[in-house]
Amino acid sequence: MIAGEMTDTATFQVFNSGLVAGPSPGLVLAYLVLTSRGNFVSVILGVIVGAAVSFINTMFILKTDKTPDDNDEELETNIGKVK
Repeated sequence: MIAGEMTDTATFQVFNSGLVAGPSPGLVLAYLVLTSRGNFVSVILGVIVGAAVSFINTMFILKTDKTPDDNDEELETNIGKVK
């Protein structure tokens, strides 16, 4: 999340765009409502780039996680008890 926010803020700085106020809920619709005129494309680009970076970081963390998943046996045991 932090890397995504840093990336979209950097994108806003590169394209000299941004919001006229802080988006309270942080939704994309709030971003679009608070975008100054003529900066819609760069704000949407910043949001997309930030989301992509967050997704890539999360994917990397989940792929490199080596924690064993022992819940499968417990799940099968509980399903057998229910039947």
